[in-house]
Amino acid sequence: GMLRYENIQFQLIDTPSIMQDFISPTVLTLTRNADISLPVLSLASDNLLDDLDAVTALLNEAGNGAPENGQLIIANQLDVVGADERLEILKEFYGETFQIYPISAETGEGKDVLFKELYSALDILRVYPKAPGKAVERDDPIVLPNGSTVLDAAVGLHKDFQEFKFARIWGPQWHDGQSVSRNDVVYDGDVVEFHL
Repeated sequence: GMLRYENIQFQLIDTPSIMQDFISPTVLTLTRNADISLPVLSLASDNLLDDLDAVTALLNEAGNGAPENGQLIIANQLDVVGADERLEILKEFYGETFQIYPISAETGEGKDVLFKELYSALDILRVYPKAPGKAVERDDPIVLPNGSTVLDAAVGLHKDFQEFKFARIWGPQWHDGQSVSRNDVVYDGDVVEFHL
């Protein structure tokens, strides 16, 4: 499925559940190839800590363990009876090891905070292409890794744009309409105008 965040979309793949002693090879392949894995725990489960131990042990064994900046864990079913108490126990035992995001898929509570953190954890930025003499359209940005250059933005727009003559840029880090080189780094929200 697709998850819309502001003006971009993330592709989500819902995998089969991970059992205490088994993880499907398909799940391992998907998690290895994904930009980020998001284990989902149930705040309705009295076995919450055991569930998390099982998931992390199997992922670590397969080489898909927590990234250095800390694994994001989704604690779902915040709306069920006893969820607050289970969440406190989860945070007490694992709050310093994992970034825990309580949500309710039923009510939508917590999803905005999760989506914002997901965007941040992916370490990406959005650049908006502008045709000369035209207004900026912010519906379809070029999505790039942080640290990308003006050239990366040009290629992200179209591979033939890598031979552009010059580019102009607008954004908080720049003087509006400033000419930039192909090696200048772009920032989230920048508007770039390519001249071919």
